[in-house]
Amino acid sequence: VGGLDAFVWNDWDLAEQEVADHFRALQGRYAIDENRVVLGGFSMGAGAATWLALKGTPKARGFVAVAPYIPEEHDVASLLTGQEAQNTRGYVIIGDKDEGCYPISHTLTKTLRENGNQVELCEYADLYHRYPADFDRVLPRALDYVVGAEA
Repeated sequence: VGGLDAFVWNDWDLAEQEVADHFRALQGRYAIDENRVVLGGFSMGAGAATWLALKGTPKARGFVAVAPYIPEEHDVASLLTGQEAQNTRGYVIIGDKDEGCYPISHTLTKTLRENGNQVELCEYADLYHRYPADFDRVLPRALDYVVGAEA
C-alpha cells in the first residue's frame, strides 16, 4: 500500500510471494491452463509482471507491460539464462513522452529479442506515463499476441 487507493510494487520479493500465493489459491478453485496465463501491470507493476514471467513465478506464457519500470537491482538479462525465461512472449506498451520508462521499454524489448523471446513493442506518440486512450482495443491484441497460436 502506497497511500489511499494507491498501491506500489516496490518490494519484488514480497510481490513474488504474494502473486505465487494468490495463484495457488486460484488453482485450488479453478482449472487453469498454464499455457494461457499472462501476467500484466502498469509501471512498477509491469516491471514486476515481466520479472515474474521470466522467473516462472507463477508459470506463465508471458506478460503485458504498460509503461514498464524496472529498477536497476532487478536485472532482466540475468533471468534469461533459466529454462523459465525461454519462449517467454511479451507485449510492451509505451508512450514516447514517458521519459522514465521509454528507454527501459526499448532496452527490455531489445534484450528479450536478442535472447530468443518474442516481444512486440507498441509505441504511442505524445503519450506520457499513462495508459493509452484505446487500451480497451489494444489489450485484446496484446493478449492474443502473448498467448499465440501454440496455446
